[in-house]
Amino acid sequence: MKKYLLLPVVGILFMGCKTKNTVGANGVTYKNALEYNEYIISRQIQLQKDITEYTADAQISIDEADKGLDKMISDASVSLKDIEGMPPYNGDSTFRNAAIALFSFYKTRFGNDFKDMHQLKRKLENGTATDDDQQKLDKFSDNISAKEGPLDAKFKETQTKFAKDNNLTIIENNEQK
Repeated sequence: MKKYLLLPVVGILFMGCKTKNTVGANGVTYKNALEYNEYIISRQIQLQKDITEYTADAQISIDEADKGLDKMISDASVSLKDIEGMPPYNGDSTFRNAAIALFSFYKTRFGNDFKDMHQLKRKLENGTATDDDQQKLDKFSDNISAKEGPLDAKFKETQTKFAKDNNLTIIENNEQK
């Protein structure tokens, strides 16, 4: 009888020792707001590195750029899934949702628009591009920037609010520019 009475007491003690760590569906534990922020920002920095490498590869050839593009698509997909698995932090999902919107944009643009651009560049290289193809290429960067700008602004705005709400200081990071 004593054995059965002690089990609920032991269970209550274990429940009382629970930490306030936030654990996401992705299985990651976020001990504090800084870890939560860094989880997102580290993925953004990796994507920036991928883009820098891709740009260098594109200067060599479209075939080299294809390899870089494949890495960007993969990294954007994995990062998006990781961030989607994050829980709200202290009930607030605004920062996470802005990151999801931005990474969804990257995944879609890399997987669709950039691949289309590669096809257009190949047509230019082999002399089969039309004037319409050239116009599409000429407008490519502007179109991407116009779509990315508001998402990036929202991301920065929500990160700033997240930092303020959680007493964090944002330090400008050259890798995020």
